[in-house]
Amino acid sequence: MRCPKCQGLMYSEMFCDFIRIFIGWKCLNCGEVLDPVIVSNRRKSNSIQTAL
Repeated sequence: MRCPKCQGLMYSEMFCDFIRIFIGWKCLNCGEVLDPVIVSNRRKSNSIQTAL
């Protein structure tokens, strides 16, 4: 998988917060982190911006 920010290589990593443990993607170059919630929120944000 390629990073949408810098086109660097992304790898899967396990993250945890106070409630759950989840798998996300982290870029080796820039440190960008993606998980299903981040991707969903960005899609919603982009669709709202294009509608305006």
